[in-house]
Amino acid sequence: MAKTKRDWILLENSSRVTLTNRQQAVLNHIANGLRAEEIAFELGCSVAMIRKHEIVIRRKLGAKTNAHAVLLLYRHVSDDNADR
Repeated sequence: MAKTKRDWILLENSSRVTLTNRQQAVLNHIANGLRAEEIAFELGCSVAMIRKHEIVIRRKLGAKTNAHAVLLLYRHVSDDNADR
């Protein structure tokens, strides 16, 4: 299965960040309040894999916490909707 990716533009420094569909799904589940164990169950993978995704997502986005990563997600979505 080929990984597809989505580009994100962060407002703070206008740098381009790429998340895979799986990373985006994990971030969306985090935004909906799910814990790693619940996300792992939903996506059919291990909790360790979800934790790894969380670390990679935070590193890519420059976020210190999962909550910070979600904030960046909502800023990006809000900016996309303002362009329409």
